[in-house]
Amino acid sequence: MATCTAMIVDYYEENASELRANLEANGIQVVEWARAGSGWMSAWQKLRPDFVFVELQLPKRDGLYCLTKLKELEPAARVVLSHRYQGMMANEVENRALSLGALAVLQRPYTPNRFRVTVGRLLELIDRERKMGAKVMRPV
Repeated sequence: MATCTAMIVDYYEENASELRANLEANGIQVVEWARAGSGWMSAWQKLRPDFVFVELQLPKRDGLYCLTKLKELEPAARVVLSHRYQGMMANEVENRALSLGALAVLQRPYTPNRFRVTVGRLLELIDRERKMGAKVMRPV
């Protein structure tokens, strides 16, 4: 399995800490936590992590805005969106995020099995890309 890096974009330290613990427990090294604001994009450009995990509910600009801006800059960027919505709103958020180019959407609170399955698919994607020498641009 590939060694992968991730960046977290989330305003709240508690959310970022929970996500970091889950990612690292599943073999993804977190290289940056950026609060929403102007600094996250420059941090991404500098670090170029394998994945960017973006919280939907951010002050001023939401996670869909961050996803859109990142995909404009780098269409092959691998973005995973997370949120706390339930029911129909959760479905709407997931559909919108995937249509904008997110690879996956994680609903909080994270269930260990769903988190593990999603991260496993992301790691498999990286393995395939590295073997092929190109990025695969489809949701997991």
